[in-house]
Amino acid sequence: MESFFLCLKFKILLIPAAIFAPGATLAFFAAATAYFSARSSHYMRLYCDALSFDKRMGAYFEAVKGNLHLGGLSDQIAASLSDFKSRAQSFETLAEVFAIYAVIFAIVTLAFRSADRKSLVNNAFFISAAFLFIGLTSPMLTFQASKTITFNLKDISKTLPDSEIINLGETVFKYESKGVAGTVSSLFSTGRISGIIPGILIVFFSVVFPVVKLAAGFLSHNGFLNESRARAVLALGKWSMADVFIVAVLLSFLALDAQDLTKASVGIGFYFFSAYWMISTAAGHFAAEAPRTEKGVK
Repeated sequence: MESFFLCLKFKILLIPAAIFAPGATLAFFAAATAYFSARSSHYMRLYCDALSFDKRMGAYFEAVKGNLHLGGLSDQIAASLSDFKSRAQSFETLAEVFAIYAVIFAIVTLAFRSADRKSLVNNAFFISAAFLFIGLTSPMLTFQASKTITFNLKDISKTLPDSEIINLGETVFKYESKGVAGTVSSLFSTGRISGIIPGILIVFFSVVFPVVKLAAGFLSHNGFLNESRARAVLALGKWSMADVFIVAVLLSFLALDAQDLTKASVGIGFYFFSAYWMISTAAGHFAAEAPRTEKGVK
């Protein structure tokens, strides 16, 4: 699968698709980026779960109880770990490839497929919507708490006949890969007010508000609203930092769990949500200025 999406034939197929169906092409890029990001996180979670302390210790004690050869069992675990990690890396590569396709397509559309100011703003709104989708559905922050553990079995179980130094290798204590959608789902699943209220706020400021903002800007720019459309867009623009602020709080909340043994990284979702905010803010500004320009000309 990975080789097909990276081969020259697929890239050639993208050219007519981008020319004759630009909207569908960008939507495909956005959906593919979100899908492959989710698959990568899924397999990375399986990989880290297999490296958890409970799984590692359980495997060793099962081997001791059944008089099995520890090396053979370790080889079996290593094969599963290798499969999980290779799949996670493969899907991550595909997500990055389609993210790059989406960015290149957006740049080309804004630079060469915008005949006038109106089409430029409309294209910006559509690109913002696609980037918003990727930002909401893809991981924004990933962190992993792990440590290499070595211990003596005699220290854990006094019934063992011989002491043996066991090297568990890298052991994962916690792994999280969260975006807006995943975090909201986790908060609502708690069933507690302390989780539901933050979930509702995140949905409002990170999902509902951005969608309303894009829709109002697009309708205002294309004359589907009344004379106060410019004021409506400007009023929404005053709140334009609210969605970014909520996501920043979300990332800060997840990062609080990061300690000395934690490796954290910013995901694709963060970059695309940030790109959505910048493009949509610029588009909203041009959409609001258009009526003033027309009045000045008249």
